[in-house]
Amino acid sequence: MRFTIKGRSHHLTPESVRESLAGRRPARIQLHWVAVAGLHWPVKQALELCTGLYRADFTTETARRIFQQLGFQVSSSATGRTRRRGVPITRRPEDVTGDAEAAWHHLATALLTPSLSRFVDDWESALSGRTTATLTASSGEVDGSALDTPASDQNVAAELIEYASLTRRRADRLSAVSTATAVALGLQRMLRPGERILEPPNLTGRARPAFDLTTTHRRAQFVLGPLTSNNTVRQRRAISSVVRLALDTSGTMRELWTSDPLFADFLRSTDETVEWGLSRSPRALREAFEDAYASTRMPVRTFVNGPASDVELQDLSDLVPQARLLD
Repeated sequence: MRFTIKGRSHHLTPESVRESLAGRRPARIQLHWVAVAGLHWPVKQALELCTGLYRADFTTETARRIFQQLGFQVSSSATGRTRRRGVPITRRPEDVTGDAEAAWHHLATALLTPSLSRFVDDWESALSGRTTATLTASSGEVDGSALDTPASDQNVAAELIEYASLTRRRADRLSAVSTATAVALGLQRMLRPGERILEPPNLTGRARPAFDLTTTHRRAQFVLGPLTSNNTVRQRRAISSVVRLALDTSGTMRELWTSDPLFADFLRSTDETVEWGLSRSPRALREAFEDAYASTRMPVRTFVNGPASDVELQDLSDLVPQARLLD
């Protein structure tokens, strides 16, 4: 989404918002908020962190409108309360047994069925012509479980509604879960005998100051998700990762792991400059590059094929084929 504030154009995506707020702490909410990755942020603080603007440069309503158009839940313009009352979560992780397992099974079936309309049509067919007595089974004269739908069991049906709604409300967590799983599984297959992890691996896929993985044998960065022409956040992340790795003097292996093989071609052939790639990175990283390699106006392809040629560009999907599904 592109918008203009104080004559300056800005571009935000849901992913860039989450990356900008990752690792930061929300201030105390006075009235208006936006929900990002399970946390409620003062809406003006969130936009300030995402754009670099001073919060005095825009109104609360502007910030609310931007986040709402990006698909985030925000407080109402009048009272600061949610626009849609949430249903309380009554289940805990340890409760995922019995009826809950059946509910998750039905939910997975709905997600895996190629045609949702066919899935629903089967329910409608099962219900067609049934009487109230048939549906209730409370009189003991009819067996309501004969209905071949999740609603056949009231407990399972209630669990299904709750978990389906919960999944929709917390969909932003699914990306983090899939990324963490891909990285953890990849680690099992990339580490060499005797190689020991020195710093906990970055399982979130979000940018952080240190290397995403530090072991006795390697320094590694992860940029996971597809390479697209409009996702400049991910492109810059790949470029800054190569720079950070090239500047490392530990003498260990230096690797950039991506889940889309197109990243290697992009880095080796793009005409974008290192200056563009580091434009959202800490000033210290830009200064370190200039000290080591002179001007940041160097084309990325020149840097990757020259000074950074010993940084290995690796494809995580070679180790974990499902990593190509990450978005």
